[in-house]
Amino acid sequence: MDPLGDLIAWAAPLGLVGLLALGAVERIAPVLPSYGLLVAIGIGAAEGLWPAPLAVLALTLGSAAASLSLYALVAALGEAMAQRFLQRSARLFGLSPVRLAH
Repeated sequence: MDPLGDLIAWAAPLGLVGLLALGAVERIAPVLPSYGLLVAIGIGAAEGLWPAPLAVLALTLGSAAASLSLYALVAALGEAMAQRFLQRSARLFGLSPVRLAH
């Protein structure tokens, strides 16, 4: 299994829009670290799939857009509801309430 190769194969047909989506998904569900994505887009740029500066810009814009969207969502929920959501989701990942409080 080659996760970087899979990312390149998925994003290449979509071009810069695919990289924008990868940046957003990486911010919401960080399966692969950011530097892994940067390596993947570097490989794609070396193969001529997209220009390197535009690829970095698309990845950065996707990540920033997802971050701002998540911030807006939590701000709209309010502190009490966001705290309850955080505690419930932390239990799904095996974090205790004591650990979450630190």
